[in-house]
Amino acid sequence: MVITGRSRKPLFPNGTRGFESHLLRMKKLIILILIPAIALIGLFSIKSNRLEFSHALTIKNRTIYVAITKTAKEQAQGLSGLDSIQDNQGMLFVHADEKPRIWMKDMRFPIDIIWIDKNDQIVETLENITPQTYSKIFSPKLPTRYTLEVNAGFVQKNKIIIGNKTRFNP
Repeated sequence: MVITGRSRKPLFPNGTRGFESHLLRMKKLIILILIPAIALIGLFSIKSNRLEFSHALTIKNRTIYVAITKTAKEQAQGLSGLDSIQDNQGMLFVHADEKPRIWMKDMRFPIDIIWIDKNDQIVETLENITPQTYSKIFSPKLPTRYTLEVNAGFVQKNKIIIGNKTRFNP
């Protein structure tokens, strides 16, 4: 057979001339690169949003498992961005000074705030603080060492009052 004009020599290593096989290889390469990249991004975002509620704090024989903020960044983040926490969970803020400031920036659920002094005694509570109060800043009237954030209704349901002692079980 004699062919005149253009050569019919294969252009690609797999013996095909078509642009389709080139596109297929490019798609496979993109998939091989994107899937691990997306998985890594997902892993880091899940890890950064995951809180460890692994420390026990007891008030009036009720144990709450708390995540403890360790850095200024964690304190600024707090429970923001979470849709909810369980009834037996909370976040404990340990303050360097005794005049903490709490706000509801990016919160998605209402909370009760419990302020605890350096002697592990509750000195003030605020109930049912909603996300709509954002931009308002909440501070205790008395010096406090810790702030405990729990689901709204916790204080009333457990009859928490000023003067109750807390016990931290690390």
